[in-house]
Amino acid sequence: TRSLSGDGQASHEFIGSTESAVVFNYEEGSDNTATLTVSETRPNAFPMLEAIGRGRLRVELPPDLPLDVSFIGGDGTVSLSMDGLSVERLNLDLGRGEALVVLPEYDPLASPDDANLGALVVREGNLTLFVPQTVGARFELSGGGSQPEYDPNTYNLLVSGDGVLE
Repeated sequence: TRSLSGDGQASHEFIGSTESAVVFNYEEGSDNTATLTVSETRPNAFPMLEAIGRGRLRVELPPDLPLDVSFIGGDGTVSLSMDGLSVERLNLDLGRGEALVVLPEYDPLASPDDANLGALVVREGNLTLFVPQTVGARFELSGGGSQPEYDPNTYNLLVSGDGVLE
């Protein structure tokens, strides 16, 4: 399994500033679903400067569990390695920073082939996305007219700038 505990259960680990409060909330729904919400806040209005620093949050989940993942962050570096997971939908919203996303080799079961399976947004920064060669993908780009870097032997850029890459 891909869990820290080695027993197939979801696990998490936070290493970072003592000026951050990280809360994990797990709720099971009556429809055989569960929601794990992870929130980081800064409880002190005036944090101690020597205690502020970068943090690292690591969440590992069993590979056979269908997932809808939604990440919202203010700024920083985000790495979402979804390889080996059953990701049905993925949403990322990062205010500022760098994001690295590795998509899994997985065909979502709960969605038709033409469904929108999420949005990956980095407002000020760069997004690096790895897609397995066996996965068909269509990306609607909205990057202020900037040209994406991509392998032209694998993808077609249908419209330059803000357009479609498939």
